[in-house]
Amino acid sequence: MISRWLVLFALLLANLPLFSQQAVVRKSANLRPQPDGSVAPEGQVSVGDKLTVLDPTPEHGYYQVKTASGQDGWVFGRYIKILASPSSSDPGIQTEASVQRERSVTILCGSTSTTRSA
Repeated sequence: MISRWLVLFALLLANLPLFSQQAVVRKSANLRPQPDGSVAPEGQVSVGDKLTVLDPTPEHGYYQVKTASGQDGWVFGRYIKILASPSSSDPGIQTEASVQRERSVTILCGSTSTTRSA
């Protein structure tokens, strides 16, 4: 009976990445060994790279991720987009220019409006 549970547990661990949250890189970023911008990067991720989010809770703004090649590390949250589900077919890759457009705000005052960048 115990060996049956061990086999089930081993199968669950082997398939864990299937249940993990996915992300896509929307701006090239450093892959760091710790969630700290002052620590030298171990690698880089590029726009469009798919990542597995190992922990959905950011630490100091960084997410712990695993790359498609199996490298673990930390990526700053602003540079990735967390996908709604692993089955999402459109990751919504954004370039730096489209991210800048999203940061503009329109302020309406009476009959005039002003647009400012955030």
